[in-house]
Amino acid sequence: IPTLVVYGEGDEYVHSPMKEVIALLKSHNSHADYQTIPSADHGFEGYEKILAERILTWIKNIQN
Repeated sequence: IPTLVVYGEGDEYVHSPMKEVIALLKSHNSHADYQTIPSADHGFEGYEKILAERILTWIKNIQN
């Protein structure tokens, strides 16, 4: 099942370095696509357009 996981690098609810969190997640699901958005918080406030573009690009790529 195609899976996209997007984190904001400024996520206030992540209490470990983002690289460690993504490494842990990859160890459980190496087939997912993990992406980060620099400076974005948990709600992606102010980064909604970037998030939407990432999602749309990802959907287009998995359809090919």
